[in-house]
Amino acid sequence: FLAHWDTREFADKDENIDFRKRPVLGANDGASGVSVLMTLAEMLSDNPPINIGVDLLFLDAEDMGTYGDPDSWGLGTKSFSKHLKKPYPRYAVCLDMIADKDQEFLIEGFSYRYAPDIVRKVWNLANDLGYNQFKYVLGQSIIDDHYVLFKNTGIPSIDIIDFQYPNSSKNYWHTIEDTPDKCSAKSLEAVGTVIATLIYNEDK
Repeated sequence: FLAHWDTREFADKDENIDFRKRPVLGANDGASGVSVLMTLAEMLSDNPPINIGVDLLFLDAEDMGTYGDPDSWGLGTKSFSKHLKKPYPRYAVCLDMIADKDQEFLIEGFSYRYAPDIVRKVWNLANDLGYNQFKYVLGQSIIDDHYVLFKNTGIPSIDIIDFQYPNSSKNYWHTIEDTPDKCSAKSLEAVGTVIATLIYNEDK
């Protein structure tokens, strides 16, 4: 399970051009995935799985790429992949932008193309648990750490991401508006519960 902890250096997607050189706090795009991984770390320490290993990967240098240049993103994952020794994990799940108050997870395009079985496993589990914000709808393809990890290692990898933050008509991504007041503890709990249940189901 992986998440990036870095944020965009400047708010170059802000509607106000005067703000585009300001730093991005990254409450959702950065901190949200990390917060769930940190909670999982405590949980796994207190109740370690018996039959499986679980890796938690915290990544840097994900978010400083150049728009239109897919090779410039996910630099931390590229570096990690060069040093990752076999046997590789069976699969990977990336948590990114998961704290939106109006949470809706479409199926990210590369995830479905390269790891459809893992997508079905996670989405079916989420809906079985009552989290119908995991929609059976194909969304856009996003160059994220999961994509870079798959391309460099072949590990089946998916992305849980709500890129319409907060909705399809407005987006706080890479703006100064990506702040904690736009995020929800319930949204984090939903994703954390799905991942925790997935882990212990795999351990049976």
